[in-house]
Amino acid sequence: MYRLEQGAARGIAHHGRAQRKSREASQRHADIIPWPRQRIRRATPGRAISLKRALDSFFLDAEARQLAPMTLRYYRQQLQPFLAHLRAQGIVNVDQLAADPIRSYLVLLQERKLKANSVHAAARAVRAFSNFLVTEELIKVSPMRNVRMPRLPKEIPPAFQQQDVMRLVAAWTTVRDEAIVLFLVDSGCAK
Repeated sequence: MYRLEQGAARGIAHHGRAQRKSREASQRHADIIPWPRQRIRRATPGRAISLKRALDSFFLDAEARQLAPMTLRYYRQQLQPFLAHLRAQGIVNVDQLAADPIRSYLVLLQERKLKANSVHAAARAVRAFSNFLVTEELIKVSPMRNVRMPRLPKEIPPAFQQQDVMRLVAAWTTVRDEAIVLFLVDSGCAK
C-alpha cells in the first residue's frame, strides 16, 4: 500500500511540474503574439476582423503545425507584401477580401516583370491564407475560389550533348547496360 501512495504522490508532483512548465511556455509564447491573447471570434454579422490580426493568427497556426522554417519564411515573404497591397487599396478587414483585389495584386506582380514562378508562388501563399480563413470560419467562401492560378511555362529539358552520351555509354561495362542507356537517350524517355 505504501508504494501505491508514494507513486501517487510522485504523480502529483510530476503533474505540478508539467503545469508549471506549461505556464512558463505560454508566458514565453505570450511575448510572441502581437495582439491580445484571445481566440479570434468566428465570422458574425457586424463584427469585422482585421487582416493583420488574421495574418498573425495564420502565422501562429503555421508555427503550431510545425511547418518547416523555410515554409514559414516563404509565407511571411509572400503575404506581408500582399497585406500592404490590400491596405493601400483600403482593404483592412477580412470581410472586405474579394477576388478582384487578389487579381490586381497578381497583375501588379506581373507588371513588375517577376518570373512566372514567383507570381505563382505568391498566388499559392494567398490561396493558403484564404483557405485558412475559411477553415477558421472567419469567412464563408474563399476569395481564391474564383481566381485562376497563373500559368507556369512548360520547360523543355535540355537535350543531351553527343559527348555526354558517349561518356554515359563508355561508363557501362555490359552490353545490356549500354542498350538501356542508348534506348533511354534515343527514345526521349530520360529527362
